[in-house]
Amino acid sequence: MHWTLRQVLCCWCVVITLGCGAAPSQAAGARYGSKRRSHVTHQSRSDQPDDSEADADDDPDGSSIGDTERTALPNDGAEAFALLEQKSRSASVRRRFRGQASYYADSLSGNKMAGGQRYDPAMPYAAHRTLPFGTLLRVTRDSNGHSVVVRVSDRGPFGSRHRVIDLSRAAAERLGMLRDGVADVHVEVLAFPH
Repeated sequence: MHWTLRQVLCCWCVVITLGCGAAPSQAAGARYGSKRRSHVTHQSRSDQPDDSEADADDDPDGSSIGDTERTALPNDGAEAFALLEQKSRSASVRRRFRGQASYYADSLSGNKMAGGQRYDPAMPYAAHRTLPFGTLLRVTRDSNGHSVVVRVSDRGPFGSRHRVIDLSRAAAERLGMLRDGVADVHVEVLAFPH
């Protein structure tokens, strides 16, 4: 069958018109409310359970800890780690997921992160693909049990589908993973931002 240009264009217009008029699924509308942040995207991954994905409004029992996104961290890295550790003590674990952690290269120091701050290797920063900026996480290395509390301030990691989190150099050092570069971890979501 030989199609004319006019027939192809007509079919294309019909497909576009029908596609634009399609209503979104009810599940998608329920998950993404009107307060949904446009910079957060959700992906379903076979190696990462659905419970690792979270909305900023996902606080059914009101257990988020203050305004973790807007609370300014002290300029000193050690004080910032201590502040987040103190906030985490009153938190209950909201979600858990496993995967690999990597850490930022030193050459990225001073670059602007997706959350708006400048990357400082001494601060308790983390990157996650979908969690809202300001989410508090406890990251524990499986091989030695060392843990650190960090705040999501960037997007990533993007290299491997097995990597679930990127950490600042200081956070990676506290986990004892500087030499290895990548480590198996389990991550606990402690608090979402308001």
